[in-house]
Amino acid sequence: MMTESLKCRLGAEGGRSESRSLSLKTNELGQSAYRRLGEWLVVLGAWLVLASDALLAWQYRAHERSHLMTLDDRMLRDIGLARADVENEAGKPFWRP
Repeated sequence: MMTESLKCRLGAEGGRSESRSLSLKTNELGQSAYRRLGEWLVVLGAWLVLASDALLAWQYRAHERSHLMTLDDRMLRDIGLARADVENEAGKPFWRP
């Protein structure tokens, strides 16, 4: 910070005001780069949250389908399903609802 204020003072005394405006432009470019980086990190974080939610949903769906296959016919009747319904559901890929 001291060097910036020294440059500003010297530039004003010597009639060179361009050095100050150049340092401000460089600082503004740096700030916009950090702002863009921050925006990208927010987007990346949001994408990771969505991806982890999808992975958890797929894992849960696969677990539930495998659990349905372990139920006997009496238990399936209790919940209102037939063996054909369960086999149809278990035959689906994990990503398909």
